Amino acid sequence: MLQSLKRFWKGMKSKLLRILEEVMPFVYFLAISRKYTLKGLENCASEEQLNRYSALTDDILQERLTAEHDRASKIDEKTSKFTLGLSISLSVISALSSNIVKIIPVGSFGDYISPLFIISSIYMLSGGVVSLGALKTLPKYGYGTEYEMDGSENKLSKALICQERVNLLRHARNEASFMSLRNGFLLIFIALVLCATIVVMKLFVDFCPSGAIYTCSII
Repeated sequence: MLQSLKRFWKGMKSKLLRILEEVMPFVYFLAISRKYTLKGLENCASEEQLNRYSALTDDILQERLTAEHDRASKIDEKTSKFTLGLSISLSVISALSSNIVKIIPVGSFGDYISPLFIISSIYMLSGGVVSLGALKTLPKYGYGTEYEMDGSENKLSKALICQERVNLLRHARNEASFMSLRNGFLLIFIALVLCATIVVMKLFVDFCPSGAIYTCSII
């Protein structure tokens, strides 16, 4: 019974974390970034990992380390340029679209449109703020004078493990930015659909007076 409850709670916890990641990606990223603090990165390589990685040849480890360095540069470039530019563009679109609320009649769905635009702006601005983190310098392992002077046997394995962990943080930041923009775009789309629905309904009412609605419906 106890084991069943543990499995149930483990499954529920995983689903709740997934929902949190999808609904509030910036909050989820803050939790992940706290886990991968600089202090934690300094002790990123456990004995078990070092033993497994040490089974590889130095050539393979060096090749993998170079690949991780290239991957870090590509992730940072993608996040800082594309995501930030898209975030700014969508924020401007959201601000311009919010002016539509001023011409929407009071009542109906109009009361829900303005909050949707506000929340979408928050999502997209948060995505831009997270993407700005790509401008922050994260540790790079496997280069420098200290690395060359390190005479330990597993220095290459440790550098690769730590660099992979730093890149996981970069990947989480990238995903959080994109999910924030996605959520903001979906809210804008929903708000614009509601605006279009209200405008069509208003035109229908204006075109068909109250006494002629039955005739218009037949047409």
